[in-house]
Amino acid sequence: MVASVGLVLLASVSVGCARRELTVTSEPSGALVYLNQVEAGRTPFTMDFTFYGRYDVRVEHAEHATVSEARQLTAPWWQWPPFDFFAELAPWRPVDRQTMHFVLPAREPSDATGLIKRAEAMRERLPGAED
Repeated sequence: MVASVGLVLLASVSVGCARRELTVTSEPSGALVYLNQVEAGRTPFTMDFTFYGRYDVRVEHAEHATVSEARQLTAPWWQWPPFDFFAELAPWRPVDRQTMHFVLPAREPSDATGLIKRAEAMRERLPGAED
């Protein structure tokens, strides 16, 4: 009896559990990534995740334009019921590797002369600006 309880406990401890990894890359690398408004890291990085579904992603880089978009992480077939039950109990550890890649567009050069001209035009429209 004690031996059978020990075998059950040993089997339950040795059972694998599915792993979920998300890798985020960008061009250029070194961009700061926010997943659902929480800072996740700088590209390239790999992290574990717990849920599938929609992620609001914002990718920022000092020299490039910021990219904000929603991305969907979809479960593989072995994570669908009833298959997920057996995948969680499998003696090996199945790994779901998902990736997100972002290409950040070049930042538009600032046109200081255009800004100055618009400011001067607005100043002329102000009342009492006939100095």
